[in-house]
Amino acid sequence: MEKKNTINIGEEFAKIHPLILREIVVKQMKVMGRDNLSLTHIAILDMLKERGACRMGDIADLLGITLSAVTGIIDKMTEMKLVKRERSGTDRRVVMVLMLPKGKRIVEKTYRMKIDVVNDVFSVFTYDEKKEYLRLLTKVYTKLRG
Repeated sequence: MEKKNTINIGEEFAKIHPLILREIVVKQMKVMGRDNLSLTHIAILDMLKERGACRMGDIADLLGITLSAVTGIIDKMTEMKLVKRERSGTDRRVVMVLMLPKGKRIVEKTYRMKIDVVNDVFSVFTYDEKKEYLRLLTKVYTKLRG
């Protein structure tokens, strides 16, 4: 017998989460589109900011795409002067991807833009609601990290 006060959080989350993400991404892409960047470009730049130089294979693994797809993306990003390739000093077979100054400027710009979008979206909440939401998100993140 089902209790009256139960919520199937998995089902409700599965319904609303993709819709929220899509709306936020649409808002972000309107700003980022001016720089002719895709979400994958931004994800790679964010990864390089967080981890420093990365192997092409690591980028493919972290994004869940093929090495050949990463090669094409990095080719485009190299043409845009966002990143450069460099051979490893210890193993010439290994190709490292490094962020260039233009890439760093884009990362900072998109970071500020993400903050503006999220602040706008959450402007409907009171201070206490925002505090509680952040507390709950932190709890979820802690659970995900194991």
